[in-house]
Amino acid sequence: MAALASLGVALIHFAVAATHWQQWPTSGLFFVCIAVFQLTWAQLVLVRTSSTVLAAGVLVNIGVIALWVLSRTAAAPVGPRTGEPELVHAADLCALLLEIYVVMGAGWVWYRRRRGESIPAFANTIVLLGAGVVMAVASTVGVASGLQHGG
Repeated sequence: MAALASLGVALIHFAVAATHWQQWPTSGLFFVCIAVFQLTWAQLVLVRTSSTVLAAGVLVNIGVIALWVLSRTAAAPVGPRTGEPELVHAADLCALLLEIYVVMGAGWVWYRRRRGESIPAFANTIVLLGAGVVMAVASTVGVASGLQHGG
């Protein structure tokens, strides 16, 4: 499920990269790089679910989430809009929810593996239900907005 969430957020980041590129090429490049990472991670975690791969997914997505929160609350730390908090758009929320699920899903598996514990069936059920809710909300937000993003 975390791989699907990563694939979904990668597609969103690819979709908005051109808009960001027009506003500031460095921002557009950032979105392409994040999208490539998230797409590659989604593929890699399916074929090689190592602790390193899981950790990379968790840590990079936490960084992206932190930057998103900073840019919406305080302001973007660099670029043409330095000092101005960005508006929150539906595509932002959709991407944020998917990134949160990547962190939760991959983090859960990574944590259990580091402790040498298998994941009980009940816990798997709870995680899958949580994934279903996050994916449903993210999909609904994305579809309802047409994935519009104001940049």
